[in-house]
Amino acid sequence: FDLDLLRSVAGRSTDQVAETADRLIAAAILVAGPGETIGLAHPSLRDSVYADTSAVRRRLLHRRAGDALEHNEERRGEAAVHYEAAGVIDRAAELHVAAARHALATSANRHALTHVRSALSLGHEDRAVLHEMSGDLEALEGRYRDALQSYEIAAAIGMPDTLSRVEYKLGLLALRRGDPAAARSHLASALAELGPAAGTLRAQILTAQASAEERSGRLDVAADVAAEAVAVAEDTTAEAEAAAQCVAGGIALSAGSLEEAGLNLRSALRLAEVGRSSPAAAAAHNGLGLLSVRRSDFEVAVGHFEAAIALLERQGDRHRLAAALSNLADAHHEAGREGESMTAMKRSSELLADIGGDPLEGQAGVWSLTSW
Repeated sequence: FDLDLLRSVAGRSTDQVAETADRLIAAAILVAGPGETIGLAHPSLRDSVYADTSAVRRRLLHRRAGDALEHNEERRGEAAVHYEAAGVIDRAAELHVAAARHALATSANRHALTHVRSALSLGHEDRAVLHEMSGDLEALEGRYRDALQSYEIAAAIGMPDTLSRVEYKLGLLALRRGDPAAARSHLASALAELGPAAGTLRAQILTAQASAEERSGRLDVAADVAAEAVAVAEDTTAEAEAAAQCVAGGIALSAGSLEEAGLNLRSALRLAEVGRSSPAAAAAHNGLGLLSVRRSDFEVAVGHFEAAIALLERQGDRHRLAAALSNLADAHHEAGREGESMTAMKRSSELLADIGGDPLEGQAGVWSLTSW
């Protein structure tokens, strides 16, 4: 801990804190750390001092620590813990949510999930929003059974105007699990619940519907829905348009229309860069890699797959990372590089073995993911 924090918590002047710290360092109770930080010489001292401090005094000090830390965006999670110990439960719950959003923005998904669950356990009022956020994070982690439960709770307790979005996410989750029939059902419900002004969400739902139709083997229907998704997305965001173009490219590739696929996927990558969307960029690079394999241009394919993998690692999307690694393994194999192929395939298999979260549903659908 730093001296400024100590001063705020102790309620003493900077000179008093510095003098006391010097004496305790000389007595080997504290040790100097980097910069203006100090720490306990022995971890057991913390427990001993804490046990000897009265409950009233503890709550006061925790409250001061929370007050000192809550304005530091990177330390709001710590502030939440202190406020909880001080009995300031509502403020602790709010700060857990703020810490979760900050962690999510930096792709620290597991930390974000921990904070979301803490906020829920403290009775945060926006329970539907937090359950939905929990589902998003669990989906990225590949914990699909948990994500399904979180989304279903969000749908059950949320406001009517959020139901379309949650049904859309349930559709995406079904696609990840390799169940296009369930995806089509959820996405049809999402469209039925959609308000007239929700342009971006409409484009996203149509994009997912096109993907579900493709995975059901209905390529003609998939191509028509993808074209509609692209048309709707043009009037929304670059990210939504990139996702629609990416799925349209994948459908064209499945149909054997390589030139059309290339146009769609290159457009998707350009739009993803404009919209600064790393998920869309990862999907576009993965699609361009698959296209390059079809054209036997394996070096270009490897470059695209490696770009997708780097983005997916930063996003923490474990299932799609595994799929991109599997695609990379195939490209290396086709190029005759068996060592590199085996390395990528081993890593992919290790990730896939832990995806899904329900041993009863099998892994065939999970392992079949190649594009999205």
